[in-house]
Amino acid sequence: MAPSSKIILTRPAQESRQWIEGIESAGYSVINWALIELLPIALQKNQIKALGDLSAYVALIFVSTAAVEHFFKSFNVSARLSVPGLTFWATGPGTAQSLKIHGIPSTQIISPSPAAPQFDSPQLWAVASQLVGAGEKVLIIRGSDSHPLDAKETQPQPIAENITPSGSQWLISQLTQNGVLVDEIEVYQRRAPQWSEEQKEAALGAIGEGSIWVFSSSLSLHNLGQILPHQDWYKGRALATHKRIAQTAIDMGWGVVHESRPTLSDVLTSLKSIH
Repeated sequence: MAPSSKIILTRPAQESRQWIEGIESAGYSVINWALIELLPIALQKNQIKALGDLSAYVALIFVSTAAVEHFFKSFNVSARLSVPGLTFWATGPGTAQSLKIHGIPSTQIISPSPAAPQFDSPQLWAVASQLVGAGEKVLIIRGSDSHPLDAKETQPQPIAENITPSGSQWLISQLTQNGVLVDEIEVYQRRAPQWSEEQKEAALGAIGEGSIWVFSSSLSLHNLGQILPHQDWYKGRALATHKRIAQTAIDMGWGVVHESRPTLSDVLTSLKSIH
């Protein structure tokens, strides 16, 4: 007998297909209401020069699968990636797999073990901290939560020292504290979707009927709060794939909040235990 609760994913549309298929195969009714849209940041050909000689870096650090995909779409760098000693850091197995698809050998990829309790910057730092030293330079490839940057602003930017540690910024803080020179470049933009009034009504109904919302980003929760600014979430049931995301849901007032590791198999196990 199939579980009765509807499962609502909130992942970007580009990242939802495998999860939808897996959750449906487990017998659940599932829908993806993306709460983050991913858009490429338009970069000019001369911006490739802004990266300089990739041999100046000891590591390219990718904070998400989207960072990998948009980086390789934006820059024709494949021939320039064969740098002796260059490593490619990935925060989780999905990001690592994307690097492999783009031709990066497994021996050059540094990422947390698939058995790690979480896939995030602290876990990445735990396995990579000894691979880079003071005076060496790394490049972080990431997304932007603001408006697309103009040409001069999309060049790799030195990182300020007064960073508030959070997510990838936490990693930047660890690197700079250890004397590592950090550049970053933003290759895609995250923004809130535009929901119709019909979808807003459906979302309100789903909260009241006991659907389980799966959140893999704190930004998704923030965007939902912006879309439905006067909603009381006490009837809502959430499954968060990180402690930080779970805390965001609790702070918003979600009535029931569960945690899971951010893999499809772990999410399915958590959904089973909830039911």
